[in-house]
Amino acid sequence: TTDVVNAIAVVIDSAGQLGTTSSSRILKDNIVPLADMKSIVANLKPSRFSFKSDITNTLTYGLIADECKEVIPDIVVPLTDQEDGLETIQYHHIPIILLKEVQRLQILTDRQEGIIQQLLEHYPIDS
Repeated sequence: TTDVVNAIAVVIDSAGQLGTTSSSRILKDNIVPLADMKSIVANLKPSRFSFKSDITNTLTYGLIADECKEVIPDIVVPLTDQEDGLETIQYHHIPIILLKEVQRLQILTDRQEGIIQQLLEHYPIDS
């Protein structure tokens, strides 16, 4: 752990290189706002499982790369630079996908609250 509150996550690429990801606009091209993530979130299948290599059979939570690839292939990448076919999920992208869905749901909730308020003004509930 670190005692410095401005720490950032370290990632590893398929070649085994450690690094960080950058967020500054100046470092990016092809910036496009995310489209609706409703169907992606609805079709991801969170699972509970243990790894075959874990002799303790400790249960953990996550996604299955093969299934995730059918829904959002952009975040499924080879686990190594080997040709063994093993894949992993870039889990650090999931919060952004969920954020977009939360924003959509917030807009929907705000609209529904407005409609309910209008209905209550026209049809007050007697207490």
